[in-house]
Amino acid sequence: YPMGDEYWRIWRDSDGRREPLQRNLRLLGFGRPTLIDLPYEQTGVVPDNDWKRAFVRRFGGDPIWYPGDMINMSIGAGDMLVTPLQAAVAYSAVANGGTVYAPRVALRVQEPDGDLVRRIRPRVVGHLPFSLPDLAFVRQALRGVVGEDGTAASAFAGFPLHRVPVGGKTGTADPKANDREDHSWFAAMAPVDEPRYVVVAIVEEAGFGSVTAAPVVRRILEGLFDLPIADLHLGEAAD
Repeated sequence: YPMGDEYWRIWRDSDGRREPLQRNLRLLGFGRPTLIDLPYEQTGVVPDNDWKRAFVRRFGGDPIWYPGDMINMSIGAGDMLVTPLQAAVAYSAVANGGTVYAPRVALRVQEPDGDLVRRIRPRVVGHLPFSLPDLAFVRQALRGVVGEDGTAASAFAGFPLHRVPVGGKTGTADPKANDREDHSWFAAMAPVDEPRYVVVAIVEEAGFGSVTAAPVVRRILEGLFDLPIADLHLGEAAD
């Protein structure tokens, strides 16, 4: 919360010219298409003062950009809208050292006998403005989430973290409707020291991220790394 307030003060003291939080979020790939080779992609929302004013002109409300707006954003809450694919792109950039790629559905085109026809080349769409030590610090912080004191500790109990270290983050998204349960989020990379995979899961109306989405991601990682499949219990809100 103090960090979110500091971002608001930077915005206020620059008369709205500086928005480092929104700038960095957009560089990570939020608030814009990932440019995946599929139709109908949603852009999500990275809210700021201009966005709030436009929203209020259309739907009504208070147009002032308050400290609480930025504080909510600092924890991924408020009016922030993110797709699972955008989260995967952002985690991939943190995992690979700062390069933002446009995701692709296919890896290659080959003949039935296995002969390569064409390889689908990755497309670079940006670079993060952070140092390698900073990104390494973030990866290690994510590692703590699945540790014994982390919010995903129960979901990864018994997982061989010494063999496949995992870094991730739980998320619980507000569905903006009083009669609906929260959406369960979890995003992860592994092995966290030299990541090979990023896995993101969202389960609608399934409660806390640690209860449903984190066990789903664990199960996928067990398959990717050929690990024994654990007998996991999903939360009460999960179908």
